[in-house]
Amino acid sequence: MTHVPDSNVLDMNVVQALRDLGGDDDPNLFAEVVELFLTDTQKNVEKLVAALDARDAPALHRVAHTMKSSSANVGALHLSKLCFEIEKLGRAGTCDGAQSLVEEARRHFEEVSAALTAVRG
Repeated sequence: MTHVPDSNVLDMNVVQALRDLGGDDDPNLFAEVVELFLTDTQKNVEKLVAALDARDAPALHRVAHTMKSSSANVGALHLSKLCFEIEKLGRAGTCDGAQSLVEEARRHFEEVSAALTAVRG
């Protein structure tokens, strides 16, 4: 029996739609997308932390924007919302208030990673 992640971690409707995208023609598409997301997002989390440490608001904006979209694409909607909040700060040219959001995004990515790994199959 497949473990169904907490809905705060993954939206299973999005996950199922992504699985259906490959269909019978490309049954490995979902696993490939998940692997790419996990690899890229791990790097982006590190970039977020580095941007925050450097007080680089434009970099914070860019990285959070990328993470927001890719997270939504795999059903990690809460992570996407966190990234949206970080993106707004960076767009406004500030890192003030980003520390707790970046830490929460980092922790939540770990949950998303575990959940996606569990449903990847």
